[in-house]
Amino acid sequence: MTLGHVIARPGVDCGQVLLRPCTTSFGDGNGTPVGHIDDEGRDLNLRDPGYTESRCTGICDPFTARCFCDGKHRRVNPPKGSPPGTPAPVSDDGNGTKLEWGQVPWKHIYGPDGWCNSDKPVVKCACLFDGFAGELCDEVTETVCPNQCSGHGECDSGFCKCHAGWYGTDCARKVAGQPMEPGHLESKARPWLDDLVRIAPEAEAAARAASVPAGGGFSFQQTRQRPLIYVYDLPPAYNARMLQYRNDRGVCVWRAFESGNRTAIFEWTYGLEVLMHEMMLQSEHRTFDPEQADFFYVPVYSSCFIFPIHCYADGPWWHAPSGPRVMHVTNMMLEVRDWVRKHFPYWDRRGGRDHVWLMTHDEGACYAPTEIYNSSIFLTHWGRTDGEHASNTAFTPDNYTQEYVHPRQPDGWLHLIKGHPCYTPGKDLVIPALKLPHHFRDSPLLFHPPRERHFLLYLRGDVGKHRLPNYSRGIRQRLYKLWREHEWKARYNVLIGDGSDVPGSYSEHLASAKFCVVAPGDGWSARLEDAMLHGCVPVVVMDGVRGVFEDQLDFSSFSIRVREDELEGLPARLAAVPDKVLARMQQRIRTVWHRYVYASHPLIAKTLQGAINGNVGAWRQQILRDMADAKAGPEAVERVASRMAERASFPAADDAFNTILMWLHARLPHTQ
Repeated sequence: MTLGHVIARPGVDCGQVLLRPCTTSFGDGNGTPVGHIDDEGRDLNLRDPGYTESRCTGICDPFTARCFCDGKHRRVNPPKGSPPGTPAPVSDDGNGTKLEWGQVPWKHIYGPDGWCNSDKPVVKCACLFDGFAGELCDEVTETVCPNQCSGHGECDSGFCKCHAGWYGTDCARKVAGQPMEPGHLESKARPWLDDLVRIAPEAEAAARAASVPAGGGFSFQQTRQRPLIYVYDLPPAYNARMLQYRNDRGVCVWRAFESGNRTAIFEWTYGLEVLMHEMMLQSEHRTFDPEQADFFYVPVYSSCFIFPIHCYADGPWWHAPSGPRVMHVTNMMLEVRDWVRKHFPYWDRRGGRDHVWLMTHDEGACYAPTEIYNSSIFLTHWGRTDGEHASNTAFTPDNYTQEYVHPRQPDGWLHLIKGHPCYTPGKDLVIPALKLPHHFRDSPLLFHPPRERHFLLYLRGDVGKHRLPNYSRGIRQRLYKLWREHEWKARYNVLIGDGSDVPGSYSEHLASAKFCVVAPGDGWSARLEDAMLHGCVPVVVMDGVRGVFEDQLDFSSFSIRVREDELEGLPARLAAVPDKVLARMQQRIRTVWHRYVYASHPLIAKTLQGAINGNVGAWRQQILRDMADAKAGPEAVERVASRMAERASFPAADDAFNTILMWLHARLPHTQ
């Protein structure tokens, strides 16, 4: 059998094989995962009832539950050069019998001109899996790992298999006494790593020190910038294996490799989870000496587990099969905490006060284990402060106030999370969600030629048309109803609705609005970030919920808070804001907006500067047109454009990541 992955394995010598076969059902969580495939990876009987997302009409990889082609271009023993495609589940068995769980006609996948049999298929499937590209998914590319294994390892969809003598999550550490050798980055063997890999200063110095024999005289002395952060190398079950199990390269991560190993970036809603890990690994604040550390970062990929890992196949589970997705996160975090305590003394040294956890999913740290939450620092997007709270998500599997009892968890799980708020000012920090440069390319703050701000108020997105009533606490639904019934568009030039109500460029709209609504979704939403990155004054409508950096910045100087019961007269209230007051708020936004952008990763920094350069070029063209109308010479254009280009840079030292580090530095007296 041809295997495509070196799955991150448990055991002292990583010798334990983990199975995750495609299946029709779940087991009891106590033993080997349930599968519904034969030794070749084929479904035992396509007509058998039962369905999970992993059920496969081709050849199943029993280690990742990924479904590959059968037929000519099959997964097992494929002819040389055959493309390992990604077939959709077929809707019939090829003999006229309809399958209740399929989607695509058999002939489109396994017919003579089908995806899995033809060199020129009439229907083409997307290349979903990490590591494949090209029109027929026949091009093998690099896969995504944090910091791409520092160039000293081979990446297998999230798990770094380090080169001899190197170790650690990102292969950044060198075994003592072994000689240094250039990695893929230094040797330029893989030029696509130039914009992705950065070696933390201590990692580079420590590796050089390790390569010098005892008594060799190497000395590494430098003044370190605090805070110093130790990043735990957790077992892969809590992060790397999540990336290996994902069935779509566009989820969990914020970047992927395309044809020719070009890097594509995209906005996965919870993509900060992997990016934060990368930035911590690359940071000059990273330390390899836990005795020197001011803080300890715990890189758990809980949002990636919530989707797409949970319930795709029979496992992994924490600990009962199925049940609320968030319950598994609670159990997982306790398991990680116990692992840290077993292998390191640092949790018990200060009771976890100096340990930092990131929870990026919809309702943030609301369902963090109480015994972890009460002591540790939480970075979250959701600043809900009420002590007695119930889940407000409209997505039932994430409702953290639903009990679930199972033989694997006979006492349920709600007792594990009771007695704490979702966010504690001072102890925790509400941080920006990830917004990449293409999202706000049309913003005047990125030097795009400014537009007239002719929209009084703007909100485009899910307005709850097909949602449960508690979605967004009903705020978006009420605003949409008021907009329609009171003709806010005609009377005030207000835009509220989804894409069918408000078509056009989202970035252009935001850059053309004076005020922008900030309202919750299933929990947090990134509407505040959208507003700030476009210079639009945020109108915050979420009682008892702190916004991003609200407790750190002079938030009221550039935003307006509106109570949830004050929506009816909102346009008239905003129209009455004096122009001078609005101008002051817009000016204040221009002094802090960069703190809502993550620019510390080299690829994002490069992309950001590219967007700025493109906008400066747009300015040059606009000035040229304007001056042509006034019969001015081109030398004036170049003079103005050159002056603008000199100013057109991003203050990366004060981006979102560095703002978080500054806040942690201020927390030092409280964690000692």
